[in-house]
Amino acid sequence: MDNGSIKILILDDEQDIAELSCRILKREGYTTYMATGGPQALEIFQKEHPSISIIDVHLGDSSIDGIDVLAKIRELDK
Repeated sequence: MDNGSIKILILDDEQDIAELSCRILKREGYTTYMATGGPQALEIFQKEHPSISIIDVHLGDSSIDGIDVLAKIRELDK
């Protein structure tokens, strides 16, 4: 399987960490999507249907934390 066909969603409220993670994975040939908040991550998930989601469970000032995002992704993925 070509790495480019594997889509990875990165959710981290620290933009520098999210960008670094995306850069490293892109260098390895993966397709990446970056989100810095829960609602943005859910929107990307619904649109792009990533194979892998890497999620920071402790999102700073967000109304939705990483655990909530995971629960919603599980619902959407059924």
